[in-house]
Amino acid sequence: MPNMADSLSKKTLANRPEKTIYDKMWQSFKLASQNNQIELDPYLLHEKRDTRRGITALAYLQQINPSLLTEISRFQNEIQALEPKQYYQPLEDLHLTIFTLLSCRENFRLEDLDITTLCEAFYAALAQSSAIKIQFQGVSASSQCIILQGFPMDDALDELRQALRFQFSRAKLTVPVSQRYWPGTAHTSLIRFRVPVNDPQHIYALCKKYRDHHFGTIVLNDIQLVFNNWYHSVSKRLAGIVLPT
Repeated sequence: MPNMADSLSKKTLANRPEKTIYDKMWQSFKLASQNNQIELDPYLLHEKRDTRRGITALAYLQQINPSLLTEISRFQNEIQALEPKQYYQPLEDLHLTIFTLLSCRENFRLEDLDITTLCEAFYAALAQSSAIKIQFQGVSASSQCIILQGFPMDDALDELRQALRFQFSRAKLTVPVSQRYWPGTAHTSLIRFRVPVNDPQHIYALCKKYRDHHFGTIVLNDIQLVFNNWYHSVSKRLAGIVLPT
């Protein structure tokens, strides 16, 4: 696991392309907070009725670095003290989306795909892949959710995404490969808004305190292909591999 000596410097982070994406999100959150325009997720009030399902290649954060989860939990708890009725992603569900093969859609079933071909493509993509090193630095948000900012520490994530896209595209699956995740981004969703926010400006101020907080670094080598709902509270493992670190 990388230590602080292996961390990316603030100067390096400021010049990363994903930083621009996170900053744009933050500005939208600032405006939403100022104008009381927080958007609520209608599915979260009736989650059991949500039939949206998809297929995702991911890595759960609950792998190697317990101090990272401790820092995340501390942040979630501070927000929860102000907003107890929002949706807080359970620590065991926290994950890095590596590649969305199929974005969640209503009434999708595993029977709609050739799972054997799917898993073969997944294993082919990971045959020459390396573990993923991520630095989690600061939070960002939008009008819909609060996220943890992730920054890849090398090219492993981008290369794995390209390999997955290539293998899934050539596998002649019956559904088109999703374009949802672009190379380089590595965020993790932490909190979603499901009821009106009591004090949007207070939430904004608390998030701002963590805007550049160092949550930790992690090496993700347990990569899985799962059948999941939108929030990953429902997840079925289809394939998986542990990469060398």
